[in-house]
Amino acid sequence: MAAFEIRDLSFTYPNENKPALDNITLSIPEGRITLICGASGSGKSTLLRRLKTCLADHGKAEGEVLFFGKALDAVGQAEQARRIGFVFQHPDDQIVTDKVFHELAFGPESLGWDQARMRLAVAEMASYFGLDELFEKNVAELSGGQKQLINLASAAVLRPDVLILDEPTVGLDPKQIIEIRDLIKSLGKKHTVILSSHILSE
Repeated sequence: MAAFEIRDLSFTYPNENKPALDNITLSIPEGRITLICGASGSGKSTLLRRLKTCLADHGKAEGEVLFFGKALDAVGQAEQARRIGFVFQHPDDQIVTDKVFHELAFGPESLGWDQARMRLAVAEMASYFGLDELFEKNVAELSGGQKQLINLASAAVLRPDVLILDEPTVGLDPKQIIEIRDLIKSLGKKHTVILSSHILSE
């Protein structure tokens, strides 16, 4: 089954004549890693944000997006929050708390998980992502690569059906890029992953 079906999707930003997305039809398979490539400014981020309604840009939209066969607009915000994880291109755009462990707990807490379930999920993600040494650190002390690692873990802690990663290695050094890339490969064994990039060599 397709995780997303995008049918005849077009989108134009306000006060713009040229569409950012022009009649896109695309099927994104469940259980695979799907890479969306294109030059900077080609509409990758705009497309990815159409896959989670709370992130979709304002403007004129046409066409249809289905999520596991159901119109995305008909999927409630809480269900989308739980089932669709999203990691932004710039790490600081996503971080909302002061401590690493608070950041990991933010999603489960927002969805009303009980303490036992939340603590177990956070501990599992911290172990999976190798965050033991960072667990009690202030987020402001972290490097860009560490922050992106936290964002990945925070998105994965809810065990979403789909992880959407918008240029997740932009601005990172080569070592951090390899680390994030290897984690994405690993996450792709458990989740449907959609990611964008403008650098084919990576």
